[in-house]
Formats: sequence, structure tokens, C-alpha cells
Amino acid sequence: MIAIPRLFAAVALLAAVVVSAAPSRDKTYPACDPPSKGPVHGKCHQMNMKTDQDPFYIAPGLGACGVTYNDNVMGACLSPGWINSGYYSSCGRKTTVTNPRNGKSIHVVIIDACVSASCNDIMLTKAAFQAIGGNMASGHVDNKVNWYFDDQHK
Repeated sequence: MIAIPRLFAAVALLAAVVVSAAPSRDKTYPACDPPSKGPVHGKCHQMNMKTDQDPFYIAPGLGACGVTYNDNVMGACLSPGWINSGYYSSCGRKTTVTNPRNGKSIHVVIIDACVSASCNDIMLTKAAFQAIGGNMASGHVDNKVNWYFDDQHK
């Protein structure tokens, strides 16, 4: 009978250590997500974004989400305000990107932070860039695109 209270005490202590070890938000960039609600999910909180700049493709490497990616990955990069400076990291979130000019939609995973991006912008890996109809000669999509987190459209 004594073992059960000790187990609960050990679990409570472990939980306290894990919570206190959680990294604090990097305030270098403004957060793009709301501070009080946690990650935004559900149709009542849909956030359909239109980029402020024409998206370009990003070079492969180790991303801010801790994932090393190459040109073949269907991935995307968002403002640091969605990643390290966000209240809740969007790393690993599945996202849909649509090019309104040609009607192509792609599905990507958030794998990196791009410091040149605003909260509305999304940059793409080469595979995603080509799949949505990016212009390889100029290095960017020749128009703004729309995007949203898939978990907001269930």
C-alpha cells in the first residue's frame, strides 16, 4: 500500500520537473499565434492566410524544428512568430497551400522558420515549390498563395 503513494509522488515530481523545464518563448520576433487559447483548432477558428510576398523555395538543411530536410521533402517554412517566438510552436503541423492562379493545392509539413517571412508568409522546399507551380528561373511563385493549418479545417 505504501508503494502507490510513492508512485504518485514520483509521477508528480517528474511532471513538475518537465513543466518547469519547458523552454520559454523567444521574444526576438512578435508571436503570430494568440497567447491565451493554445494552438488554434476547429472550424470556428479558421485562419486562412494570404501571403504578403510571393513565396520562394528554401535551401535544404537543418531547420528550426530540429529536422534535417532535403529538396525532396514536402515541407514549409513560416515566420519565427509561428515557431520559436510563437506561444505554441507550429513545428510538424500539416498545412495546405493553394496557388489561386493555377488552382494547384499541396500538403506540406512545417519544418523550419524563415526570418524574412511575415506572419502571413510561407516559404516552400523545392519539391513543394515545384508542385505548386513555382517559377524555377525566378526562384519564387509568381503570385501570392493562400494557406491554412489542416487542423483548423476538420
